[in-house]
Amino acid sequence: MILACFMFGGCSNDESSSEPQADEVPVTFMVSTLSVENQPMDNGTMTRAASTTSEKPIGEVVNTIHYYIYNGYNLSKSGVIEFDPENENAPEDFGTFKVNLKPGTNTAYFFAGGMGDGTFLLQSMEQNSQAMNLIYQNKELFYYTGDFIVENKAKEFDVTVNRVCGAIRINITDEIPENVAKVEYKFKDYEEWRFSRTSYNIPSYQNITKEASIKNNKLEQFDYYLMALPTTVESENRNLSFLIYDEDDNLISERTVEITIQKNKRTVISGNLFSALTGQGFTITVNDLWDDDILVPLE
Repeated sequence: MILACFMFGGCSNDESSSEPQADEVPVTFMVSTLSVENQPMDNGTMTRAASTTSEKPIGEVVNTIHYYIYNGYNLSKSGVIEFDPENENAPEDFGTFKVNLKPGTNTAYFFAGGMGDGTFLLQSMEQNSQAMNLIYQNKELFYYTGDFIVENKAKEFDVTVNRVCGAIRINITDEIPENVAKVEYKFKDYEEWRFSRTSYNIPSYQNITKEASIKNNKLEQFDYYLMALPTTVESENRNLSFLIYDEDDNLISERTVEITIQKNKRTVISGNLFSALTGQGFTITVNDLWDDDILVPLE
């Protein structure tokens, strides 16, 4: 089993050689991210009017890219390029891979990591099979897989990696009451992503609990990048719970909202949370800022 880590300093290598062997030809992959349109919301209905497209260099969207190339079921080449965006700029050639491959039909997998402070573990990558899966938490994931033909001459291929993960953003707008000392967010996420094109099994869930950060008597904005949905699942409804504790760590209130998770969608939960403690009601709006907008009122 091969474990490939998506984390700063975790791994940086490239199995391609500078000169092709006698039976190989040079191949260049130019990797870019798909431009995603932001759709405005019109009274809760989905619309594509006045949409805008954001064109960004790939180094402004992702900071690590892994590739795996297979000839049949066997891994022939793999590599990674990455940089630390907090301390350095993206290399000028970031997103360009030059490898030497044998002529014939090959299968490529590209994984790119963007926002989020989590890590990735790619498992069982030595064979192109159903066992291939990805384990990660809280990391924006872009992905591509496809077949390509290498001929007896140098060639370039354009590769577009698509965002396949979903995300949640929580923005509580009211101030924290005096009797509240801690708030936790609780939700479910998958334990792994099985991305093989021949694997359709649904993985198990895991429970995620995160404590909210407090600053200036308010909860700070919370972002979390979810595991990509199984390839056969278009969307899922999940529960997001707000657990409110006093200074003695006693649970004094719990509220739950149902949210919709889809790939390439960020579900934004915003509104007043603590007014519910005084009987003023609890309203959460759920909007998506990556693709079509969704409005979910909670009575």
